[in-house]
Amino acid sequence: MLGAAEPKNPTIVTPENDGKTVFVTGKIVVDVPARDPRFGYDTFSQPWLKRSVEYYVWEEKVHEKEERSGDFVKKSKEYTYKSVWKSSFINSSSFKMKGYENGPTPDLQTETFLCK
Repeated sequence: MLGAAEPKNPTIVTPENDGKTVFVTGKIVVDVPARDPRFGYDTFSQPWLKRSVEYYVWEEKVHEKEERSGDFVKKSKEYTYKSVWKSSFINSSSFKMKGYENGPTPDLQTETFLCK
């Protein structure tokens, strides 16, 4: 385990602290705030901004069944669909049943923006 550093002056980088955890306290000053260009929103004084995107989509579940009668085995699949909130888009083009299309892939993603 790496040791913790004890810097005397946190504004000076010293070689003896290389590879060690350095704790620094103080006020964060942001000259140019983090900004989401898509929505034109900025954080005013925060160093980062995270846009979290969720999609309300259809989700397909496949349930496999197996029925035995003597030496005979009958396999079948049952498909169920439920609308859910997901952090990633579900491509519904390979769904077994029609009527549960999620539409085209949206161009909006979860993204993190840092201050400059």
